Amino acid sequence: MEPDQTERLILLRTFKERFRLVVLGGGFAAFMFFIVTLMFQWHPVGFAELAVHFLADDVFITFGLFSVLACLWGLFTPRWIESFLDRSFRRVLGVITVIAVASALSVLLIVWGL
Repeated sequence: MEPDQTERLILLRTFKERFRLVVLGGGFAAFMFFIVTLMFQWHPVGFAELAVHFLADDVFITFGLFSVLACLWGLFTPRWIESFLDRSFRRVLGVITVIAVASALSVLLIVWGL
């Protein structure tokens, strides 16, 4: 298998898999919408909180839009969404990696500080 093929998004076209994607994507999009509405209630004070607020808004909106597009692809399977999801898959994996590393570092700092 070529290295380029391992980093590609594999989209299954069976009805069962598309239905699962619609349900999962719809639920995830609703959750992200809920989180973003809660984020609008947070009024950051100081530069650090403002930076965290900006990054959190960006991440939640990105995941929400990605899940809405996945849900639309599951319903209608248009080619333009498929090519967009294929291109943006690496970026979403990068965001997940950054969040995972930041979470692990936060846990280590909390445990080390206790």
